[in-house]
Amino acid sequence: MTLGRESINPRPFDEKAIHNALDEYGIGSVSYSEGTNDDVNKFVWSDQDWDPEMPVMQTLREYSRLFLGPDYTESIAQGLVSLEKNWKGELISNDGVDVTLRQWQTMEKVAPLKILQNPRFQMGLIRAYFDAYTRQRLIYETALERKAREILGGAAKSGSLNAISKARQELEKGWKEPIFPDYQTKCQNLADSLYKSIGAQLTMKKHGAMSGRGNFMDLINMPLNDSPWLLDQLQSIDKLDNETEKLKQIDQMLHRTDPGPGGFYDHFGDPESWYRVIPGLSWQEDPGSLQSPRIGFGVGLVGEEWVDEIQATGFKGQVTPKVWMKQAKTLYDQPLKIHYDELDPKATYRIRISYTGRFRSRMKMTTDDGSVIHDFIQTGDQPTFEFNIPKQAHADGNITFIWNCGEGERGSQVTEIWLMKQ
Repeated sequence: MTLGRESINPRPFDEKAIHNALDEYGIGSVSYSEGTNDDVNKFVWSDQDWDPEMPVMQTLREYSRLFLGPDYTESIAQGLVSLEKNWKGELISNDGVDVTLRQWQTMEKVAPLKILQNPRFQMGLIRAYFDAYTRQRLIYETALERKAREILGGAAKSGSLNAISKARQELEKGWKEPIFPDYQTKCQNLADSLYKSIGAQLTMKKHGAMSGRGNFMDLINMPLNDSPWLLDQLQSIDKLDNETEKLKQIDQMLHRTDPGPGGFYDHFGDPESWYRVIPGLSWQEDPGSLQSPRIGFGVGLVGEEWVDEIQATGFKGQVTPKVWMKQAKTLYDQPLKIHYDELDPKATYRIRISYTGRFRSRMKMTTDDGSVIHDFIQTGDQPTFEFNIPKQAHADGNITFIWNCGEGERGSQVTEIWLMKQ
């Protein structure tokens, strides 16, 4: 999400899988893309058109030998594979990102000037630095947010004024006390060099890029924690006159996701909640998610284009929680199904749902026993809705929620669910 659309994105093994999942529907193809960012992928795709049995590593080795020379056949090929692996799993726990950077740095230290100025080498190098910088910032800023929340959790003892002030200071360290400035400088220098050599437009102001079209360097210091939303909430709370009300609002902010005793909370952009989403085909069988749920991203904006990068504004300019950037989604008329079990059959539940996806579809919500939770409603006008759950829908302790979008619309998207026991 920090890299946005059309970033430098070598995905050699994914590219082969996508090609070979779809090649039966065409006779040949044109390896077209939006720009130089897809350079590696175009060669992999073309080789698969020629021979779908072509090993990816053979393509990468030939690519490296042709453009960088025989001394770099293996090191560049493996370096490109490592960049693809940087995108696998959760960034904060992907130690391989730092290994990838060391691989590219080792090549950088011994490479002659001709290689260091080669744009294909630089495209891999900038991604290696950018990914490592982003991961280190994520670790750092996650810790800052945790500390700020701990400070605010003690507001009843320290007083709201003191807690808010100290929490602000902690959150603002993300940009006031930045880490790894040499990584950022390296990326900026490589971006300038790529602009001069091949016209790569990695920023809007300096290199003339369009927003969301490869300008990932504009996002290199985008906040990676919930500081924009937290600071916006604290600004509003600080204006209140009554200390009791301030403490109440701080508590509600800190426990926004609390479903109450016996309740359930899930954010469907997180792996921890994904097990509730009923799967379709595997990614290898359905890489375009035409029949399968996937994690989507972007906050829907009323009357404006959707946001496809980490930005804190949505719903008429409100500063929004970061979790609203990611949702479970299905495309077009494919239903989205989310299952809960081990519910209390005797209890009454109320459901709160956040619909924040960029599709802004009209959606209808039902259950597996045919109950209608809500008929078609327009999403994108407001983020959160609440509805009662009929007791018969979970009489056996299980319930499957089903969403369908309106005819001809982009698809169904669900961000958060609170199942609250009444």
